[in-house]
This record gives sequence, C-alpha cells and structure tokens, in this order.
Amino acid sequence: MSRAHHAVVQWPVLVWTALVWVLLWGDLSVANVLAGAGLGLLVVLVFPQPALRFPGAVRPRAVARLVGTFVVDIVGASLQVAGLVLSRRTPVSSVVEVHLRTASLTHLTATAELVSLVPGSVVVEVRPGTHSLFVHCIDTPDLAAVERERGAVLAVEERVVRAFGVEAEIADVEAGDASGHGRHPRPPVRRRVVTRGRRAGRTARGDEERSSL
Repeated sequence: MSRAHHAVVQWPVLVWTALVWVLLWGDLSVANVLAGAGLGLLVVLVFPQPALRFPGAVRPRAVARLVGTFVVDIVGASLQVAGLVLSRRTPVSSVVEVHLRTASLTHLTATAELVSLVPGSVVVEVRPGTHSLFVHCIDTPDLAAVERERGAVLAVEERVVRAFGVEAEIADVEAGDASGHGRHPRPPVRRRVVTRGRRAGRTARGDEERSSL
C-alpha cells in the first residue's frame, strides 16, 4: 500500500490534526484549517500508521446540526460580548461546574473544545473521573444565568453524542441528569466581581448557598 493511499485511508488523522491546529491557534479561519490539514497530510505521508478505526458512528444530519449550531453560537456570543464591552457594564463572572451524562473521554474532550471556542466561555478544568467540566463564564449576574450556561454546555454534549456517539451513549444522554448538577454535595456559590481594576470574591447568601456553579 502506497503512502498516498495511507493518507486517504487515514482521513480522520487529517481532520483531527486540522482541528487541533485550529484550537492551538484559537482562530477558526480558512487559512488555519488548510494549514492544519496540510500538517496532517505531511504527518501521515512521512510517518504512515495502521488504518484507524473510529469507535463511534458518524450521522451526517446530526453532524450538520452540530456544525450549524456551533457557528450560530459563535456569532451570537460574539455579539453579546461586543454589547457587553460597549455597555461598559461591570460583569459578574462565574466558574460553572457541569456534570456530563456520558462516560466517553472523546465526547468529553470534544464538548470542552467546542465550548471553549465560543466567545465568553472557557473550560478551565476537566475532571474525567466525574465526567465534569468547569467553565468560566463572562457574564452571569444571577442563578438563572448560571443555569442557562450549564444548560448550554449540556446541549453541546448532546449534539456531539448524537453526531458521533453509539446508540448506548445516546441513551445515556436521554436518561441522564438533565440539570448537570451531579449527585455529590456542593459548596456555596462563589463569584468573582471586577470593580475598579480590583477583584473581590464573594459568597452568595440565602438560596444561592444551596446551589453551586
């Protein structure tokens, strides 16, 4: 088998290399995608590997929905961040803990990367042991906003699983905890407020003490 044929067989390597390249640069552009794909092609030509087997399933309609929604999320979040900057309002940022519903490290990683690419949200910690993500959200003035952010992360996970997961993983998403809270005890809500160039931590009181980010 020729090296060129290996490159065709290993198209998942090209796609994955292009994705990692874009994530490293933090800029979703045609130039970065082409550069990543070119790097992947170079890798499989110089260091050919055995053909890879994808452990899940690819569903074209679900993939199209995943990509389309991701683009809409990027545009919408960019407008929200721009509006926040122009308003000069002091944002209340939060770190939101979200428990995912599947045990797949692949889906966990894909969800984390897609969430981090949307302006205004960054995954600051991943805990594979509890299948949870800690997401820094730029503007969460109240608990309702916190729950919206948590729900948005779970929605990304669901779209990823429906696009690439097996039937058992889809069933896990449908039957799992739709709140994203998990089952272990949680500390009080902690938010960080930026005021006049200084950061001051505060712990929410009352009902917020029974919730968690």
